[in-house]
Amino acid sequence: MAMHGKQERTALLTGASSGFGLLIAIELAKRGYRVVAAMRDPGKQAALVQEAERAGAADRIEVVKLDVTDAATIERTVSDMLRKYGRIDVLVNNAGMAVGGFVEEVPMTAWRAQMETNFLGLVAMTRAVLPAMRAQGGRHDHSDEQRERPVGNPRVRRLCRVQVRGRRLQREPAP
Repeated sequence: MAMHGKQERTALLTGASSGFGLLIAIELAKRGYRVVAAMRDPGKQAALVQEAERAGAADRIEVVKLDVTDAATIERTVSDMLRKYGRIDVLVNNAGMAVGGFVEEVPMTAWRAQMETNFLGLVAMTRAVLPAMRAQGGRHDHSDEQRERPVGNPRVRRLCRVQVRGRRLQREPAP
């Protein structure tokens, strides 16, 4: 799609059904991005749609089903987005989960699911999008990024560490 002689900027966002993902989707749409808001269960899109309508950004957000632990949905989403919009300018790896409880009481399957989503999902999404970003000639400059700061909640600190590590991957698309 063209936007005043230029190609429309696009963003692919995982974990868009609530929390930070919902807020990021709306903010990107308000800033003129075409947002593909991915979530495991599109049945949970009501809050996103409602807030996007309130912000006047609903026409810039497309909700898609994507599970970052499922290679087929990743491939389908990236392919569909490239076919429909011709590019991916921004990838926001926001999908995540946190297990709760004492370490010895949480089953290993829960820890594995958390690693599969929070770390390997980030890697899988980045690997899927990088070739297109490289072919487009680089990466988007994230100049509006929040600075790292200490956070009191241990779950949020873990999430921030994953996001900081993910941020290091920003340099990857550079040719």
